[in-house]
Amino acid sequence: YLLDAIVVVESLARGEREIPISEFILKLKTVAIEKDEIITKVLIPYDDTSFDAFFYHKIGRRHANAISKLTLTSAIKFSSEDVVLDFRVATTACGVKTNRSREVESLLIGHKKSEIPSLIDSVTTAFDALLTPRAMPEYRKESTKKMIEDFLLKVSHNDEQKFYE
Repeated sequence: YLLDAIVVVESLARGEREIPISEFILKLKTVAIEKDEIITKVLIPYDDTSFDAFFYHKIGRRHANAISKLTLTSAIKFSSEDVVLDFRVATTACGVKTNRSREVESLLIGHKKSEIPSLIDSVTTAFDALLTPRAMPEYRKESTKKMIEDFLLKVSHNDEQKFYE
């Protein structure tokens, strides 16, 4: 979701088609694939210069091989003048599919790194409106808010670290 992956599926009868990941996953256990199609590849448009910093955090009983209670992934790219060029944030386990909003992400784009702390409330409030967790809604919403806030505060004060957890 975060990197705008493309799922390539193929059918003997109709050939190949590309589906953006946001359109491929429809809801829990439901994907946009026909009965005669198989996934042949997943294209991830990314290179080492795509983003300056990444954040990933999983809340679950174990870090591996366990269903997540909540995950959050985020990435940010700055210009040489420390202006936000790109910001992305996505979360799982807070609705029927992964939550991501380009409208929310645009709240930071064009602002200087030094302005990020003053914009955190508007970003987290706007993102909160997207979340529709069925189980433990307040816990998941509050945890999501804290993770977004944590990442944005760290990147607004640190120039060297690339990966955050």
